[in-house]
Amino acid sequence: MTRNLFAALSVALLLLACSGGGQRTAAPDPEAPDRSAACAVCGMTVVDYPGPKAQLFLKGKSEPRHFCSTRDFFAYLLEGDSPRAHRIRALYVNDMGVTPWDRPNKTDPAWIPAREAFYVVGSDRRGAMGPTLASFAGRSAAEAFRADHGGEIRRFEDIDRALVADLPGGGSGEGHGADMPGSSAAHP
Repeated sequence: MTRNLFAALSVALLLLACSGGGQRTAAPDPEAPDRSAACAVCGMTVVDYPGPKAQLFLKGKSEPRHFCSTRDFFAYLLEGDSPRAHRIRALYVNDMGVTPWDRPNKTDPAWIPAREAFYVVGSDRRGAMGPTLASFAGRSAAEAFRADHGGEIRRFEDIDRALVADLPGGGSGEGHGADMPGSSAAHP
């Protein structure tokens, strides 16, 4: 009996050690960019431009990488040398249903998890880098925006390199069909 109890405790301790104690690190809170925040892709000052912004937190880093547009954000995520899903702690985008388009940083912008957002692609609204992906917390807000500005609604996992490259100014389009970090087919 003692031997079985010892074996069971040993297995339990081994499983606990392998699982990291069952504790997960909480995602960091989004941080509104200030004048010092430069876009991780183009280097532009994030707060100087209209349209939705994004930010990414990497494991082991306390400061986010900011993006002046959701187009730059997705272009960065979809690059072959971008951080893979296992290195990303959190991804956020502005909720443009409550954040003013023309002056998103003049108020307290609403941030939502990027993987949960609804994106309107191909609208007539322009962001920092021209055409962008308008991000919304709810489908109804995305549908209302689409009714006013055109485009089509996509989810995070439906955005690929081809879609971003096909936006005017979206890049070379090399590597069409690359997988999104964090999707089921993401690279290690």
